[in-house]
Amino acid sequence: MTKRQSLVERLGTLPAGMSKADVEAVLAFIYGAFDKRSAKQTLIFHPYVEESDTQVSVSDFSRWLQALM
Repeated sequence: MTKRQSLVERLGTLPAGMSKADVEAVLAFIYGAFDKRSAKQTLIFHPYVEESDTQVSVSDFSRWLQALM
């Protein structure tokens, strides 16, 4: 059996200079713009990983941000 990677292991850490207030602002936008179902269905390119074409759901992206706070 393979070990499932955590979101932090898979997506990395926050970019340098991003504060807790920045994370809270992004999360507030996500919570206002998406309901639970659409957040799970909507895929985005990870905005903080430049060298990768990593697609994640909005739901996973917000869980990743919460894990880093």
